[in-house]
Amino acid sequence: MTPPRVAHKGWLLGVLLVGPFMAQVDATIANVATPSIHTDLGASGAALELVIGGYLIAFAVLLITGARLGQTHGYRRVFVLGVGVFSLASLLCGVAPSPAVLVLARVLQGVGAAMMFPQTLTGIQLNFSGKERSRAIGLYAVALSTGAVAGQILGGALISANIAGSHWRAIFLINLPIGAAVIAAARRYTANHGLPLINVEILARPAIRWGLLTLLAATGTYYALLFTLAQYLQQGLAESPLVSGLTLVPWVAAFGLAGQLVRRLPPRAIPLAPGAGCVLLTASYTAISAALFTGYHGEALLVPLLGVGGLGLGVQFSALIAHLTKTVPDEYAPDISGVSTTAIQIGGAIGVAGFGTLYLSLNANPGIHQATHAFAVTTAAFAGVALLATATAYRSTRQPTATHRHSATPKGAITAVGDPV
Repeated sequence: MTPPRVAHKGWLLGVLLVGPFMAQVDATIANVATPSIHTDLGASGAALELVIGGYLIAFAVLLITGARLGQTHGYRRVFVLGVGVFSLASLLCGVAPSPAVLVLARVLQGVGAAMMFPQTLTGIQLNFSGKERSRAIGLYAVALSTGAVAGQILGGALISANIAGSHWRAIFLINLPIGAAVIAAARRYTANHGLPLINVEILARPAIRWGLLTLLAATGTYYALLFTLAQYLQQGLAESPLVSGLTLVPWVAAFGLAGQLVRRLPPRAIPLAPGAGCVLLTASYTAISAALFTGYHGEALLVPLLGVGGLGLGVQFSALIAHLTKTVPDEYAPDISGVSTTAIQIGGAIGVAGFGTLYLSLNANPGIHQATHAFAVTTAAFAGVALLATATAYRSTRQPTATHRHSATPKGAITAVGDPV
C-alpha cells in the first residue's frame, strides 16, 4: 500500500505515538491505585503484585511475538487489534468484581500492549526517513517519558476525584474513549504494510548480554519503587493518591531530561555514562535509605533524592542504548530496542514480585514507624541491585563497537520493535 501523503504524516505519527504512551501510562498508573484496590476488593499483597506484574510479564513475553505479527499481517492491522484488546481489557479491569478477575484482565491488557507497542517504531521506519525519522524517534522517546509522568499524575488525580464513586476504576475506564478514537484514526491515517526482516542472532554478543542484564537490574528497581512507594506513602504515611502520584514526578521528569543531556555528550564519554548513571542511582537509593533509618521521611528530602535517582536511571539507559546500537551493524540496531524492552519488562515483573514481597513482609502491621523501617530496608536493597548494575554496565561498555556494516537480511530474522523508556 502507498505510504501516507506528507500532509497526513503528522496525524500518522500522532496515532502511532499513542500506542507506547498508553502502554507506559498503564505500566505506572496502577501502582498509585494499589492501596485503593486493596481497600475496595480486599486484595492481598500477593494479588496486588500480580496486578502490576501480570501486565508486565504478558507485555514482556509477547513483545517480540507482537513484532512478528506486525511483519506477517501488516503493522496497521496488528496495531488496531492491539488497541482493541487493550481497550477491552481496560473495561474488564474497570468492572472487575474481585482481585482474580482484575489480575486476569491486567494480563490481557499486557497482551494488547505487546501487540500495539512494537508497531510504532515499525510505522516510523516505514514512513519516515532522514531528519523526519530522527525527529519522529525523538518524539517517540518523549511519548514514553510523558506517559510515565501522566500515569503518576492522572492516577492520583482520578482516584482522589472519585468520579461518580468510581475510585480506582476510573484509571482503567478512561482508556475506552481514547482507544476508540485511536482505532478510528489508525484506520484512516496508517497504511497496512510490513517491515523487512532483521537478524537478531547478532545480539548474542557479550556487550549485548551484559547490557541487557544492566537494564533488567536497574529498571527492575524502578518498577519496584513505583509499587512500594505507593504502599509506603498511602498506607504508611496516610498520604492521598494524588500526593503519591505527584511524588514520583521529579523522578520521571529527570529521566526524560537525562536523554537530552546524554545526546550532548562527546562520543568518547558515552561508554563511561552508563556506569556513572548507575552510580548516581545507587547514591540516590542509599541516601533515601539512610534518611529513613534516621527517622526522617519528609517530602522535602524525598522528592529531590528521587529526582537524582531518575536522572541516574535515565543517563544509564540513554547512554547504554547508544553504546549498544554501536556494537552491531546499523541495520540490526533496531533489534536492540525490542530485546531491551523485553528485558526491562521482565526486570519490572521480577522487581515488583521480589521487592514488593520484601516490603510487605516487613510491614505486616502497618504503622508509620514500621512502614518507614520497611521502606528503608527495601531502598537499601535497591541500592545493592543498582550497584550490581554498575558492574554489569562496566562489563558491557568494555566491549568494542561494530567495525563493519551489513546490508543483507539473513535467514531466521524477525522484525524490529520499539525502544523502551
